[in-house]
Amino acid sequence: VEYIKEDWGLIPINFNLSNPSSISIRDIFIDIRCKKTKDFLITRDKAKKPKAEDNSFTINFSESFDGLIGKSTAQVAESDDEYILQISYEALQPQRNVNITHPLFIGGTKKQNIELEVKVYADCFPNPLNQILTVDLSPVNIRRTPSQILEELEIMK
Repeated sequence: VEYIKEDWGLIPINFNLSNPSSISIRDIFIDIRCKKTKDFLITRDKAKKPKAEDNSFTINFSESFDGLIGKSTAQVAESDDEYILQISYEALQPQRNVNITHPLFIGGTKKQNIELEVKVYADCFPNPLNQILTVDLSPVNIRRTPSQILEELEIMK
């Protein structure tokens, strides 16, 4: 039941890169930071379904892998007071938009606005681009007992 509650509470965060210029942008590195609170979490993976013999489950942080378009990586880490998301992308052609293909998820316990401080570095930028993005998190609060959840999933009848 704890797995189901966490799984249902995580929604994907999608990022889109856009290059409106007439030149290619190479070696793109995006550093995203946000202050941690007890009211939300950011993760790379949804919770893995526990095996019957497991007493708990873990969320996997800081894995890298190739994206669907070109070589890119995404990592999520955390310090005591902030989440750190780091995305790198090999190159972005002129007049091109791409979606970051790595899964990132956010979940929370209450309605809130979460500010992401974004810095974008690239080989042709003299200084990083700075941007504040706001995620409007509005979780649906559906009250169910553990038995109701299991019945809904047809685990218990």
